[in-house]
Amino acid sequence: INSLSNSVTTLTDDALLWDGSASAFSANHSGSDSKITNLAAGTLAADSTDAVNGSQLFATNENVSQNTTDIAANTDSINQNTTDIAANTTSINQNTTDITTNTASI
Repeated sequence: INSLSNSVTTLTDDALLWDGSASAFSANHSGSDSKITNLAAGTLAADSTDAVNGSQLFATNENVSQNTTDIAANTDSINQNTTDIAANTTSINQNTTDITTNTASI
């Protein structure tokens, strides 16, 4: 009986257990938080309830970082295009004025 009791205590210390007060599983080990390792990649879908792992989060963070860089580059291009459009509008207006003047001179 003592051996069985010790085995249950060890299992309790080493297992991922349901914490009813938190309504969640707890990875607490000997009073300290611990991480769960060797977790398979979870399904990434709108209706998925799978856990995700570190490599999935890393990939997402890499994509977010690339998107941030791309957005900054696109913002610079948009700002340059806005400046160029304003300059072209000024040139078009001047050309329109010049054409009107030249037409009147002919």
